[in-house]
Amino acid sequence: MSDADAHSEGPAAGSEAPASAAPRKRGGTTVLAVALAAMTGLSAVLGYLYWDATRATDSSEFEGADPTGAAAAGAEYAELVSTYSFDNFDEHYDSVAAISTPEFQEEYRTAAESLREFLSEAEGVSEGTVEYAAVYRQNDDDAQVMVFLDQQVRNVLAPDGRLDKSRLLVTLHKVDGEWLLHDVGGS
Repeated sequence: MSDADAHSEGPAAGSEAPASAAPRKRGGTTVLAVALAAMTGLSAVLGYLYWDATRATDSSEFEGADPTGAAAAGAEYAELVSTYSFDNFDEHYDSVAAISTPEFQEEYRTAAESLREFLSEAEGVSEGTVEYAAVYRQNDDDAQVMVFLDQQVRNVLAPDGRLDKSRLLVTLHKVDGEWLLHDVGGS
């Protein structure tokens, strides 16, 4: 056989490697892409889990880290305002007034005049429980605390009671080093 015949009968020994190398590269690229996607997914999951775990410990829960006491005061005041009974409303009013700024005392006094009569007729009773409270905004003398409140309400229309869930934005002002209730807004 001549050299030309040898080359025409089939590929030479050295020419076979490039033809089989191309499919191996595609297979290796697929494995690499799958591994990269898996690592990216795993990183995303682990990142989320880390963020979720640190978010819970970094927040200003009223039971947790609250260096200025604003979240704790907001939670306490929200419970106080939302816990009342028709048969001792004057005591309730005095308790709220004692922890309030003069501006809020005036607003609450005006609202309490109508509320007192309504609660007496409806035999209204309420017990508020804060589920969560955290500082929303704060500077040296003012704070807004987001409060998630459960309120167990009972009256002549709901003698067995009902549970109302509320989100409140409690505004506090610091007076003589103490947080005072300045406003309660809700949804």
